[in-house]
Amino acid sequence: MASTKIISVHIVIPLFFLFASTQCEVKSLNVSTLCIKEERMALLNVKKDLNDPYNCLSSWVGKDCCRWIGIECDYQTGYILKLDLGSANICTDALSFISGKINPSLVNLKHLSHLDLSFNDFKGVPIPEFIGSLNMLNYLDLSNANFTGMVLPHLGNLSNLHYLDISNSFSSLWSCTCPLVALPSSSPFLNMTSLSVLDLSGNPFHSSIPSWIFNMSSLIELDLCNSSLIGQALPMLSRWNLYKLQQLDLSYNYLTGDTTETIEALSCGNQSLKFLNLGSNQLTGKLPHSLGQFNSLFFLDLSNNSVNSHSGISGHIPTSIGNLSNLNHLSLENNMMTGIIPECISQLTNLYYLKLLENYWEGIMTNIHFNNLTNLGIECDNQTGHVLKFELKPYLICTRTTTILSQSAFGGEINPSFADLTHLSHLDLSFNDFEGIPIPEHIGSLKMLNYLDLSNANFTGIVPNHLGNLSNLRYLDISDQFSPIMGRDLSWLSALSSLHYLGMDFVNITNSPHELFRAVNKMSSLLELHLSSCNLASLPPSSPFLNRLKCSSLNLVSLSSLN
Repeated sequence: MASTKIISVHIVIPLFFLFASTQCEVKSLNVSTLCIKEERMALLNVKKDLNDPYNCLSSWVGKDCCRWIGIECDYQTGYILKLDLGSANICTDALSFISGKINPSLVNLKHLSHLDLSFNDFKGVPIPEFIGSLNMLNYLDLSNANFTGMVLPHLGNLSNLHYLDISNSFSSLWSCTCPLVALPSSSPFLNMTSLSVLDLSGNPFHSSIPSWIFNMSSLIELDLCNSSLIGQALPMLSRWNLYKLQQLDLSYNYLTGDTTETIEALSCGNQSLKFLNLGSNQLTGKLPHSLGQFNSLFFLDLSNNSVNSHSGISGHIPTSIGNLSNLNHLSLENNMMTGIIPECISQLTNLYYLKLLENYWEGIMTNIHFNNLTNLGIECDNQTGHVLKFELKPYLICTRTTTILSQSAFGGEINPSFADLTHLSHLDLSFNDFEGIPIPEHIGSLKMLNYLDLSNANFTGIVPNHLGNLSNLRYLDISDQFSPIMGRDLSWLSALSSLHYLGMDFVNITNSPHELFRAVNKMSSLLELHLSSCNLASLPPSSPFLNRLKCSSLNLVSLSSLN
């Protein structure tokens, strides 16, 4: 019996692999003979009318068009399903593109579901009408392709379309013989009942938002950014039927109206919004309590609505904002907002970008605001996970994660737990208000620091010698109009052998100008030294100290207003 089992196993395995091998060979054979001749000829006609100076379509040779770049076929029927002529996808050079015109032979691709003509230069020709007859399309990208003319009503025939992008596509828009200064009041898209993504951004519409857009009930993403939209936002949003919408971008337009009514209109019609950008418009009014109803929101930008004395969002931040537990981006800068920044900000535990400057805040932001914001302003090494950057500067934008705070600066003391950030390389505490406390000694234990900015933070007292422990430091700025004092012993400065930049504007060095020079003379890597408005009245302009500094190898020595 045992031998029978062994034999059966040995027989089954070869048969299985023989079957699988045969199947693979058949499939491979089918792939090599897939291309339908009529569709191949249609593609060659399309290629004939295109200018391809960068040879993006160099692979369009031979009989099997399914192997050509930008082409995908149905492996069972051989019909072409995808035609991707987007230069960003098929050209090897980032500056390459295709121009010319689109040959009507394209309509012979009866089963085409994906068409991409983006990032090309069609020299201002209209969108071809025959694209509207490709009724199997579910994806159409005409963005950044330099078309002109009207948004064709023929596109409304594409009832299966899920994705439409015509952003930055029109250098000019025309209706009949007159320049089009509005989106059409009747929609070329009304029959696109399946459309989930609509991107019309970057086109010069110069019109209000037509109501038909808000009746496209399948939309998930709507982008009308930078489209010269005008008029009040509320009348448009009051007809809101976009219950599935997750992303709405109306930024960089000229929309007006009351912020309270606008937000409430949005909150009544949709609880699934994840991305809302109304920034860089001309909205007025206050933020309503209903803002806290957007439970799914992770991006909120209402910034830069204060474009003149009559616009700008005003009032306080509502405490309901603490309900937006998924929020990771909040920007309210450049408005007319007032009051104390609420401590409920600390409930936004996923927040990593906070921008509140250029408002009229009161009070001081303290550790209570940031107790739970473990991601805010901290930049980590992707490989080791160690903290590399911690920002508290009000105006600073960082590269990966950002903390931009208001003109109301941080107060209180620097927690000694900073010393636990042993891999910290960048620390910026500038332009805050630490109420005249000394520079904390524990900063001197952060030996991995290469950037330290303590300028204009209202530190006082003697600049501590322990900063000399930061031997990896390349940038140090302790400039401050509150005039911290340099002690007599400046030997710690010469220990900063890697320092490239030393900012000491307004620092009182009356007691130690010559010690400073001796230290600077030993700092072989120093490229910039700033001593503007220091208290050096005791040094005449002909002082050897000043002359040596001016004749040193430094690239920049700033000595203005020494007295």
